[in-house]
Amino acid sequence: MVKTSLLKASLLLILVGLLTNCKQSAPNDLDYSALPTYSNFKAKTLNAVIEIPAGTSKKYEYQASNNQFVIDKKDGKDRIVNYLPYPGNYGYIPSTYLDPKKGGDGDAIDILVLSEHQPQGTVIEVKPIAVFHMHDNKERDSKVIAVPVDEALQTFKVNDFKELNTDFLKAKIAIEYWFTNYKGPDSLITEIHWQDEIAAYREINKWLVEKIGEE
Repeated sequence: MVKTSLLKASLLLILVGLLTNCKQSAPNDLDYSALPTYSNFKAKTLNAVIEIPAGTSKKYEYQASNNQFVIDKKDGKDRIVNYLPYPGNYGYIPSTYLDPKKGGDGDAIDILVLSEHQPQGTVIEVKPIAVFHMHDNKERDSKVIAVPVDEALQTFKVNDFKELNTDFLKAKIAIEYWFTNYKGPDSLITEIHWQDEIAAYREINKWLVEKIGEE
């Protein structure tokens, strides 16, 4: 019964992405590697770069060496999620780097933006509302969960972790269910836990590699 409820919650969240999915070209003249982490430090708003639009399944990653978004490969094959598509717009926070020498994975911080479908390459101003932690095959994996600053882009009105955990609990459950299942039965997911927006900012500031943006 619990699994059925979780799956229903996941399906509802995915449906939002699918219904708003549209084909649009991404900007190609923007140097994403030069973007600051914060769009406005005083307002605590962030830049998020969208690699994988909501409602899609192909795993793209930004490649700084040629300023392009390329599809990720595994065993020489394109990585395509064999599951429900992404429940939000997935990407990274620019000018962050999870240094392997400090326990990171060598990439920028992952972020899931809860909004209508945004084209690949979109830079969207967001505010974090939570951070989701898990261990994937014994490797620490954290996702910042955020919403657009522009209320017109928000699919539901949530300002912080408390509201997510109370007013939109099923959406939170759906996000957790998706991240802990989309890789299939071979992925060993352990040590799952959530933290609030304050912890999300701590996680982001821990891995900053560039100067803070507009003050």
